[in-house]
Amino acid sequence: MPRATALPPDERRSQILDAAEPLLRVHGRKVSTREIAQAAEVAEGTIFRVFDSKEDLINQTIVRAIRAERTVAQLEEIDPDLDLEDTLVAVAQVLRERLRQTFELLRSIGPPANATEQDRQAFHDYMVDQNRLITAAVTQLIGPDQDQLVLTLDQTVQLLTTLTMTVSHPLLSRAHELSHLSDDPRALVDLLLHGALIDSTRTRQSFDHRSADPAPMDISAWASAPAS
Repeated sequence: MPRATALPPDERRSQILDAAEPLLRVHGRKVSTREIAQAAEVAEGTIFRVFDSKEDLINQTIVRAIRAERTVAQLEEIDPDLDLEDTLVAVAQVLRERLRQTFELLRSIGPPANATEQDRQAFHDYMVDQNRLITAAVTQLIGPDQDQLVLTLDQTVQLLTTLTMTVSHPLLSRAHELSHLSDDPRALVDLLLHGALIDSTRTRQSFDHRSADPAPMDISAWASAPAS
């Protein structure tokens, strides 16, 4: 293979990560550094000048793939002049694709063989931090329409995310026999805003959602890979 063109370290790292991510989605941990090097058009030895090991490369690929930056950028592209329902549909589309891609990558890679409790906690904390950034971006989008909601903005985002995850996640949908529910963003938003009643017009508010105590949540069991 011809000698790779000299690039600044950050650009070389990005080049290798760009090549590694689709290969990991297909082959998981079985992908070889040689295959990654060929896809990145670099010598195999270059990988080990940029990353400490193959495992380090895999971990950094996961971390970058789950980073909120891409999702936040997509959310920021949504037209702020859309009405609430269309805004939520656009948000649901972005969240669904993020969830699908995350599930696909983590399922393909699987948990690392030697992950410690500290590794799992670090990954959990990283996921929480990234989700906070996404929640903040969605909250900013729907903020102008808050007066139309009986929920707080955070509660609305939580409900939309929960609906999207439950219907889109292959294991959750099968476990709860919900595979017949559509994960079409318009279907999800229709359920969120109008529920299951044919006549969903609210004549009175029967429950104070905004003042309700939040349910505790522990997603540590979802942590299947360490942050680098």
